[in-house]
Amino acid sequence: NESFPYVILEAMAAGVPVFASNVGGIAEALQPEYLFPPQDVDAIASCISKALDDPARAVTNAMANREKVRSEFSAARMARDAISFYGELSRR
Repeated sequence: NESFPYVILEAMAAGVPVFASNVGGIAEALQPEYLFPPQDVDAIASCISKALDDPARAVTNAMANREKVRSEFSAARMARDAISFYGELSRR
């Protein structure tokens, strides 16, 4: 129940389909169709089945995830955002 596990970003960067519980900030990274409620086995199975039923779409989503990591979750971007956040806090 991490708020935002880096393993999700690592898997996205590797270009593989990622399925995850809709907890913490995970929804900021993944498409809704690959999110499921925590501990809902039927929803997990449904997410995986959708990907298996349409592998071309799963690959397209995986490549979109890979690009999203590069553009929105790069180390440089996250550092800039953190510096900006702390800069705003220091001005208050």
